[in-house]
Amino acid sequence: MATNGKFTDRGIASLKPTTKRRVVWEAAAHGQGNVGMRIFPSGAKSWIYMYRHDGTARMLTLGSYPQMSVADAHAAAAKATLDHAHGLDPASKVVQARHDDRIAPTVQALADKYLELYASQKKSGDRDRALLARNVLPHWGTRKANDISRGDVAILMDKIQLRGALIQANRTHSVISRMYNWAVEREMVEKNPVVGLRAPVKETPRERCLSDEELGRFLSRLDTTQLALATRLSLRFQVLTACRPGEAAGARWSEIDFDAAIWRLPGERTKNAMVHVLPMSPQALQVLREAKALDKGAGFCFPSPRDSRGKPINTNSIAGSVANNLKIFDVEPFHPHDLRRTAATGIAELGADWTVLQKILNHKLRGETAKYVRHGYAAEMRVVLEKWGAKVAGLEGKC
Repeated sequence: MATNGKFTDRGIASLKPTTKRRVVWEAAAHGQGNVGMRIFPSGAKSWIYMYRHDGTARMLTLGSYPQMSVADAHAAAAKATLDHAHGLDPASKVVQARHDDRIAPTVQALADKYLELYASQKKSGDRDRALLARNVLPHWGTRKANDISRGDVAILMDKIQLRGALIQANRTHSVISRMYNWAVEREMVEKNPVVGLRAPVKETPRERCLSDEELGRFLSRLDTTQLALATRLSLRFQVLTACRPGEAAGARWSEIDFDAAIWRLPGERTKNAMVHVLPMSPQALQVLREAKALDKGAGFCFPSPRDSRGKPINTNSIAGSVANNLKIFDVEPFHPHDLRRTAATGIAELGADWTVLQKILNHKLRGETAKYVRHGYAAEMRVVLEKWGAKVAGLEGKC
């Protein structure tokens, strides 16, 4: 069984099962406890550790043999002995650990809580939900959130990149990190597995800006495509207002004042969480009048043709539609967000004051400018945007 009273693999091999479960003990270490091996009638063997706590004999199962080696069993027993010397009950500690593991959240449960209590309050909530649903939960959903390692994250990032979704890998990296940071703060998990792992892809700032000729061709050929009317109108509205794709796609009738020719975006719909009051040109108002025919009663100016409830068109769908029609537009590849940069450039070329341009783009003024400027610039913005609307109409008319 053992040499000098100690277990060895050779000795353990000689321990044969009987019709009843039995235990073979190793010599006690300094009288503090015994390491034993439980042998089952089936032939299975497991390590046990016996000790006394508060005058009562206790027995702790350490693990199965040969999955737990002789050396590992002695190390586990030494750890239990040390815990006992510090006044802990090793068996109770194991029971508590098993209980903690049993109630520990899975990645699915953690994601549900994160989306409900945190992400849903943010403008990025829908994007976070989509990224988790597509890239994370199918792989990790049933796993314990605490068990996810940095290596697991790295492998997942590699899988996403192999699909060719390089930027999506970065976005997934970010949402996993946000979710785990949120959970660590609430002691739902012990650590953030993304810490120390860089984003998969180095991104460079987009610089694409359509020339006047490209913008004219794009706008003049929009109606020759198979794009849904809501998509076409949303793209025109974005060009005329220099807003972000999501702001245009999600425009609500409650935000529009036709009489005052104003679009008032609430803070929850803007990137900087600031209310944005934007004067509208006659061309922008005309786009909205055309959109009235699409109203499905849900309050959105540009409802998705695929949603009977009238939800707004999806910005990803808009981007895909633009990419699929580049040959018709006869322009180099661009993303809908590039239209905002194009509009900003065009407005600047019309001689707009820098501060007025920043107000149109709803950029937060900083430094001394922010400290002293309280003027709303509504009149100046209107003049510039009306000039821009006229120029856009002229560009489209030339093509």
